[in-house]
Amino acid sequence: MADRHNVLMFRHPETPGMPDMASSGATIDTARVIRRDNTEFLLVTTGARTLRGKKAAGCLLEPEVNDTVLIVRNLAAGVYILTVLERCGHAGRVMLPDDTTLCASDGALRLAGETVEVVGTAAACIAAPAIKLQGLRGEASFADLSLTACVAALKAGKLSLVAATIDTVAERITQRVKDCFRWVARTDSTKAGQVNISADHRLDLKAGDASLVARHGVKIDGDKIHLG
Repeated sequence: MADRHNVLMFRHPETPGMPDMASSGATIDTARVIRRDNTEFLLVTTGARTLRGKKAAGCLLEPEVNDTVLIVRNLAAGVYILTVLERCGHAGRVMLPDDTTLCASDGALRLAGETVEVVGTAAACIAAPAIKLQGLRGEASFADLSLTACVAALKAGKLSLVAATIDTVAERITQRVKDCFRWVARTDSTKAGQVNISADHRLDLKAGDASLVARHGVKIDGDKIHLG
């Protein structure tokens, strides 16, 4: 198969503004990328002809140096790279124009790979009626994190929380545990309008020094009371 093909664009006789057949011929050829200058590429064709061309809008794979590309050249339109035929050891890059949307009109849109990275230089957003994240391991790292939800539920076999300061503001807190152990190295302070402590079996209070001060009265009631 020859490396070069001549493609002629035909026009309907009643279509105004179209060039005639002789001047509208376009040549398809293969070339090698020599250098890139901003949006233009320096190309060398199979016939050792040096050309300057641009990437066509439909060419998604970004051409790199020494890549073999398929080009089309026209005297009026210039030279355009249609697609990359063969890579020269570079990692593939799919370059899309500004404000591009990947859309599946019917069905699912799936990105699959051994490693998938989503990188946004300014921001990244995921919005959907339902979002599911699933994996064997997960890590999240933020300098500043804010979570807002009407209802939140967390289930874990083991949960560890490490923080320098924890501030909790709630209208009501309810806890149900089998065993609760706390170690406070310095101060444990509680300020409440009313405190109720109820033990079904035994209540032990031990301290190096103890002080009980009431503004009105102190009541101790029991079948037996031992002091001292």
